[in-house]
Amino acid sequence: MNRKLEAGMQPEHEKVLRMNKDKSEKILLKASRQEDKLLAEIENIEHFLKNHSYDLANIKTDVKNSNEYRKFDRKIDFNTSFDEIVEEAERYLVENQVSSELFSEAEIYFIEKELKNHYDEFEKIIKLDKWDWCIAGVAGTIGAVIDCMFIGIQQPGRFGGTAEEGGVINNFVNDKFGDIFAPSKISELERSFKVPYDAPHSQNLAEKVAGLGPRSHRFQSLGHDPILGFFFGVRDIMNGTMSATDKYGKFIVQNIGDETPIIGLLEALVIQIGHLLSDVATKQGLPAPLMPLLQFIPQDVEIFGKSIAKVSREMYEAGYDFRAFISQSVSVFVIDLLVRILYFVKRHYKDGFSFAESVPVELSGKFKPKLQTMLFTAHTIGITANAVKSHFGGPMQINAAQAMAFFRYGISQLYWLGYAKENERQKHVQGKLDIEENKIMAELNELWNRSVLM
Repeated sequence: MNRKLEAGMQPEHEKVLRMNKDKSEKILLKASRQEDKLLAEIENIEHFLKNHSYDLANIKTDVKNSNEYRKFDRKIDFNTSFDEIVEEAERYLVENQVSSELFSEAEIYFIEKELKNHYDEFEKIIKLDKWDWCIAGVAGTIGAVIDCMFIGIQQPGRFGGTAEEGGVINNFVNDKFGDIFAPSKISELERSFKVPYDAPHSQNLAEKVAGLGPRSHRFQSLGHDPILGFFFGVRDIMNGTMSATDKYGKFIVQNIGDETPIIGLLEALVIQIGHLLSDVATKQGLPAPLMPLLQFIPQDVEIFGKSIAKVSREMYEAGYDFRAFISQSVSVFVIDLLVRILYFVKRHYKDGFSFAESVPVELSGKFKPKLQTMLFTAHTIGITANAVKSHFGGPMQINAAQAMAFFRYGISQLYWLGYAKENERQKHVQGKLDIEENKIMAELNELWNRSVLM
């Protein structure tokens, strides 16, 4: 047990500590005995004086000015090397037969008890109580209900299913996009923001792109992706190229036209944004963010009886586009919003934390383990409900926004459990030990200052 606590300590340091510990215990024992003897003698003197009618209240003694006062000359040699101290410790330990154990069993028990108290205190800080679990459960359930009852892509009966009307939220989002981007507005944007990666088929391309057609070209050309487009699309605009994937997962980059355009980065960004806006409300629309990357998954990896690459392509052609992704994001947003608001209310008004400590976002990189675990739990409920919905309803029911949120918080949860939790636990315990050490050092300094003035 002692060895466990002393692990990592240098042998030389341990010897010096054992020597000083033994010396300190002997000094304290001697001082205690002398104090007891001195108190007994003072009591005898007071008893003698009282018996001889001396008034103790009128006896004044200035110890410092009396002839009996002696100021000890304390000489400390600060030039002694550590090696010399170690040699002294080795001689002292042998001559005085000092125990090889640095701590006694009683001291070990006390230390381990204090450490356990600090660890238990940390667990109480990060542990979710019944209200925290309730908040996560309610938020996740509400998000799942929204996803199952109000979100659904209008589809013409593909993947073996029947034609379905879109969900309330999907229809609302589609109508709003249609109001903002009227046909005349779309035509104007298309004329103003032409791009080289917008080929609707392979007829005029130097290298054929398998599967490229009017209904799938936005899914296969990476410049149309709402996220990837700001790399591939901007690069294609500046270089006069087209970056695309064929239906077998082959990545193809080829020149469009005979001349390389002279376009700067900022101009290319403006053109990219304008072109995305021109396509977002068209019949096929833009693909859901990052979804074209599924084309790179090997063909033998299947879901719903087909390769993932083929299923994702057919989903896009059936209406699984950026507008559908925005609609799906509503349930994810509701889960996040409910968890964060209720976390703040409980932490600030019920648990009594300050406003800054209760803010439901991670400021200055400070990790909030309770909030993270609550969000992960809520989105686990959301993704589980969507998995059941997709199992019975087919791939068009997959909520990509919910899947992204689950993986995002899942990665954070793995980071917390695998690394950050232990790191924070050690920081918490070390902070408590530092506070106790500072108290001891302050007491020692005070004791030293008092002894110097004697």
